[in-house]
Amino acid sequence: MDRVLIYSGEIEDPQKLRDQIEERFGQYCSVDVCTQQQELFARLEKLACEAQKGREQKLVVRARSTVYSLETEDILYVESCYRNLMIVTKEQQIRVPMKLGEVQEALPDDFLRCHQSFLVNAREIVRFCQKKITLKNGIEIPVSRKRYAQAREAYRHFLER
Repeated sequence: MDRVLIYSGEIEDPQKLRDQIEERFGQYCSVDVCTQQQELFARLEKLACEAQKGREQKLVVRARSTVYSLETEDILYVESCYRNLMIVTKEQQIRVPMKLGEVQEALPDDFLRCHQSFLVNAREIVRFCQKKITLKNGIEIPVSRKRYAQAREAYRHFLER
């Protein structure tokens, strides 16, 4: 359900306004009414945190007759090889018949395309060099000359968030 946040410093009875809005639109959204600017900022911060949690998503892939639902935060990297993808997580490796571009679109912006054949989870990077990326577990992923600048910029953007 969507959430609506209303701010007005001139509301005499915020509970009355909340009740009126919920009576009319309650089936579509939940309503919060703020009368103090400080309260507004605190609630906006809370909503932003909730939205960030909502971005933590799953990647659902099918390999033969098995369907995998993978937490994106558990994926270390994705490698394309021989018209298949190897999705490497913290606990397993899954080979699926997909294209790297399809998976890239399904994953959040935390995944960097550093090579024609690799997507890397930026949360797992401990070292980013011109020719390779080193992950927390010591695995090294190649960085192509063609994608270096774009991947470096995406990683810098990730770190600034």
